[in-house]
Amino acid sequence: MRFWTVFICNDLRNISRDSLLIFVLTLPWLIPVVFRLGFPPLAMRLESSYHFNLQLYYPLILSFAVLLQVPLIFGIVFGFLLLDEKDDGILAAIQVSPLSMDGYLRHRLLLTGLLSVLYVVIMLPATGMVSWALLFNLLPIILLAGLLGVGATLFIAVVANN
Repeated sequence: MRFWTVFICNDLRNISRDSLLIFVLTLPWLIPVVFRLGFPPLAMRLESSYHFNLQLYYPLILSFAVLLQVPLIFGIVFGFLLLDEKDDGILAAIQVSPLSMDGYLRHRLLLTGLLSVLYVVIMLPATGMVSWALLFNLLPIILLAGLLGVGATLFIAVVANN
């Protein structure tokens, strides 16, 4: 259990050193702001000017913005952290430590999946378009979205060289 806290503190330290990763992690917090402040005036403008009802497409836009983007953001961040650790030789050091490589990857992927699911659960009601009661019905989709973040992490780790 102690290695979890050590790895999480190390991840936070590595993220705080990279301004791009900090910026990428702030992006999910902009999604509810855009949905609450930007979409109602845009929908009224499109309705009055072009007779286009944007509200019919809210579920599609919401699923793209929250269910796909938020897990991908976490997958990218943790994939880049994995690449940094690979470049710095930390993965070679982990192989000879008491923590196995399987344990390390389990930590990395479980953290990615849990944070993806947690953020999606927070962001969906924060947009004002999904009620807390509806979240229970969306739970299978939210769990699959968490796997998307894990898949993005694995994809970056396998495909990227540097």
